Amino acid sequence: MKENRGAKLKWTSEAIEAAIKAVPFHKRETTRALAFHANIPRTTILRHMKRSRRLRCKSSYLRPLLTDASKEERVKFALSFVKRNQVFDDMHNVVHVDEKWFYLTRVKGKFYVYDDEVLPDRQAKSKRFITKIMFLCAVARPRFDVWRNRMFDGRIGMWPFVVKEPAQRTKVFLPMS
Repeated sequence: MKENRGAKLKWTSEAIEAAIKAVPFHKRETTRALAFHANIPRTTILRHMKRSRRLRCKSSYLRPLLTDASKEERVKFALSFVKRNQVFDDMHNVVHVDEKWFYLTRVKGKFYVYDDEVLPDRQAKSKRFITKIMFLCAVARPRFDVWRNRMFDGRIGMWPFVVKEPAQRTKVFLPMS
């Protein structure tokens, strides 16, 4: 008698699972995106997650793809700061100049997957290959500046590497120049 109450379900659990598994992982980052690409209402997916407890949100981290040569270079770089008497260099007079990248792909991604599905291992040769824009940064050790009689915080500067060019194509908010 209990089965005959309420509105009939339009989506069976198997049909929802098949539709969700047909959607690629990079389009399953939010329930809204998952619902859009699977052509299933978002509330139906949320109800299915509550009932079945098999569809969950899992995190996937981008890991560096290190070769043996790059591991060896990292060890050599660390050993270059060790003095002959087996003491590390204090690095008081060192200015670190480095570039700062802002990425198109997030390092941590969340995806909705079933228990029997395995998340693909996201790897990249380096995080530098998924760049959006680059900044040059220069920092040093914080210290007291005797000439100005105040504390120097160590931040020297940050400069963008940007080339301003006219637009090659017309976009929604940017007309072609």
